[in-house]
Amino acid sequence: AGTAKLDAFEWAADPDGDPNTVADVPDVINHSWGVKNASCIDVFYDFIDNLEALGIVNIFAAGNEGAQVNAIRNPADRALDSIDCFAVGNVNHTLVPPTISGSSSRGPSPCNGATKPNVCAPGEGIRSTVLNNLYGYNSGTSMAAPHVSGLVALLRQKNPNATVRQIKQAILTSAPDFGYALPNNTYGWGMIDCMAALNALAAPAATPNLRVWSFDHPAINPGDTVTAQVVVQNRGAASVNNVTGTITGTNPGLIVLDGAASFGTIAANATKTSTDVVSVIVRDTVSTGRLLSLDFQLAGTGYTTTAKLYFLVEPRSERLHANHTVNQVRWTVSNYGTYGLGSGMLFPLGGLGWQTLPSTANEIWESAFLLGRGTTQVSDGARCVAGEPDGDFRVAPDGNIVLSTPGAVAAQETHSVFDDSRAENPIGLEVVQQTYAFTEPANDDFIIIRYIITNRNGTAISGLRAGLYFDWDVVSYGVNAGGWDSGDSVLWTAYNSAGILSKYRGMKVLEGPVVSAFTADASETNYYTGGLDNGWTEAEKWAALLSGFTTADTFKTSSIDLMQVLAAGPISLAAGQSDTVAFAVVAGQTLGDLTANADAASAIYRQAIGGCCIGIRGNVNGDSEEKLSIVDVTYLVSYLFKSGPAPVCPEEGNVTGDAAGSTNLLDLTYLIANLFKAGPDPVSCSVTTK
Repeated sequence: AGTAKLDAFEWAADPDGDPNTVADVPDVINHSWGVKNASCIDVFYDFIDNLEALGIVNIFAAGNEGAQVNAIRNPADRALDSIDCFAVGNVNHTLVPPTISGSSSRGPSPCNGATKPNVCAPGEGIRSTVLNNLYGYNSGTSMAAPHVSGLVALLRQKNPNATVRQIKQAILTSAPDFGYALPNNTYGWGMIDCMAALNALAAPAATPNLRVWSFDHPAINPGDTVTAQVVVQNRGAASVNNVTGTITGTNPGLIVLDGAASFGTIAANATKTSTDVVSVIVRDTVSTGRLLSLDFQLAGTGYTTTAKLYFLVEPRSERLHANHTVNQVRWTVSNYGTYGLGSGMLFPLGGLGWQTLPSTANEIWESAFLLGRGTTQVSDGARCVAGEPDGDFRVAPDGNIVLSTPGAVAAQETHSVFDDSRAENPIGLEVVQQTYAFTEPANDDFIIIRYIITNRNGTAISGLRAGLYFDWDVVSYGVNAGGWDSGDSVLWTAYNSAGILSKYRGMKVLEGPVVSAFTADASETNYYTGGLDNGWTEAEKWAALLSGFTTADTFKTSSIDLMQVLAAGPISLAAGQSDTVAFAVVAGQTLGDLTANADAASAIYRQAIGGCCIGIRGNVNGDSEEKLSIVDVTYLVSYLFKSGPAPVCPEEGNVTGDAAGSTNLLDLTYLIANLFKAGPDPVSCSVTTK
């Protein structure tokens, strides 16, 4: 439970986690699943294309939506040509001629009107495994698709070197028509015929076909020397003599000591271990989790091909999570932008969710980090249109989550690194994520999460927004009110019991500034419709990041299921430049408790984490939005003339930025000129972050 389909695709490309081995790579993947209400949305297509580029055939159930047109499920709905995203319909094979099942989804493709399904196969009353180690009978396209996957295995047995396209074409062109006018949008190109497909596929050519089979070596750490034999397989139908292997490529992280290996003669369908070893030094400057490679040329009499040798530096980057457990609130964070991971959540992976002691009940259904630039460019860990986590964030080298108890400034801290390279349309960002939990009584009702965002895409970025998303289910999902407290800049959700609000939970931007506080009825945002889960689109996520404060007062007395996004920005980053966004996630019994705890989070963030001066000078009252206003003028007047409290950060009181660093009448004059007479902006802080 909880495994995302996108993660399953990634696992299937390398099940044993060793990129040098090929025995684990499947010939075919059967997909007896499909996503409804997601017609032609590109969530899975790139993953499928990448798997098939590795030689893995993918077979999909068409769906069980019956005789309505355009009913093929995603991703089986794509139809770039007659074999793309190979979709299988369901026929009752006991009838003469075989007849389509009433439940089998029909075409054409809703994407471009092309013919779907591709073929049909028996799917009525099929004996199969069922729960509890038993057998039973089931019907549907999920029963039909495995017949085609089994046929792929037979075809690969006949010709291991056949391409994905050749295998699909053999199946498609050999299907009998049984008197139907084919192809059509009910049967596709017809019901499969295994013997005809085998006859249609050419036997392997009488030529060699060499590839690296394995490169077995101990775990690699930075600074290690890797010395190992190479195993080569000949998948071809002819032997090759005098086979040698030579490292021909270079890699800045590797030093080749001995890059030559000999294999002698490798017979058809045989594997051979080199008689000598290759030896390579992994530089001690290489980051852990990196996958390095070198070109490895295989040559024999009359034959040459180029393969690769891979060097995976331990510890490998892994999707991991950590639990904050030291104060009055508990929260599970991950190194891929999806949080909570608790029982009953959308993505349950053994986490705690969010707990507010003394109760250990989970109070959220979903929580995630979002980065966006527009309707088609959002990178996030929230659910996608397929109804599962988007999986846009990849754990970066040296990015495994590290939990420290105690940490440098807090009783418990985590550190991790991820980037958005897995997104459909990556922005090109790397994110260092840091979280903090404190145990002092004044600071034990919140957890701080901080993101240091770096532009790695080589060109300038503007208009970026960073948001934290929560679907709070305080007590129960259907009895929540929520709103925006502008005085303390807190976005809150609370339990509504017959009009009495309690158990407040919320978020505050600690370093930003705040640009949007979005609250919505979850059932009205295409989050789900009538109980039918159809995910959350990129455009909807961007709308949440862009919404401003238009929903601030809409749900303050509601008693429904709510979702919220608190966003900071807009952020502009030159190539290689970094900026910081930080949030506090806070709990309180009343709204007063919540805002007091949020203020405490702001204070300790400035004192212990973010540096007391963030952004520009002049924010003498210390509000987290870094906005200069008449409040700052009043605060400064009170300090200078009425012995009022000193600026929260001395550097922020030095509005002019003079070398003396003191706060005086000149700073007050400078601030007034900026606010009321279009005077120059206060200069930037000399200290930005710790």
